[in-house]
Amino acid sequence: MRILIVGASDFIGRSLERHLAAIGYTVVRGLGRPERENDIRIDYSEPPQTADWAIVLKGFEAVIHCVGIVVE
Repeated sequence: MRILIVGASDFIGRSLERHLAAIGYTVVRGLGRPERENDIRIDYSEPPQTADWAIVLKGFEAVIHCVGIVVE
């Protein structure tokens, strides 16, 4: 199963990523500032458009939302 964790750089997101990867899931991180090759850049400063999210979410069976702050 391929899972997208949105906001995977903080405590909860990192913990979920490690746990899910350890039990065999393919985990992709959605971050405002990608750090790794497989990370997906997601701009949290703008309201998401449906068409944009349809492209991002293609191929994922699950999405876990862990974004702790939307606006600074």
